[in-house]
Amino acid sequence: YIINDITATKLTSDSLFDKFQVEFTLSRRYDRIVLVVFVPSTMILCIGLSTLFIKMSLQQVRLIVALTTLLVLYTLSVQTSSTLPTTAYIKMIDIWFFFCISLLFVIILLHVFIEYCD
Repeated sequence: YIINDITATKLTSDSLFDKFQVEFTLSRRYDRIVLVVFVPSTMILCIGLSTLFIKMSLQQVRLIVALTTLLVLYTLSVQTSSTLPTTAYIKMIDIWFFFCISLLFVIILLHVFIEYCD
């Protein structure tokens, strides 16, 4: 977090003790999350999507690359979740990883379906 807007005011000056009020604003640092999580996961997702444009004759390559991207993205998800504090609710980053993993899973199913139809 970054501390912004610090103000200190003296409330009262009683006989023995003074009372102060300190107010400050905390703001999140998004640069680390963007560079460590969102940029790599977006790049991995693009690699997974690019398997749809590999020649049909290279079905094994398409499937291996898609499965590898799914494995790498799942590993990134587990690593990121282990560094975050445990909460009772679903975080937005969990939804992001669920979306990415689900999309890669659909791509893998599409590759299997294409191979089955040929």
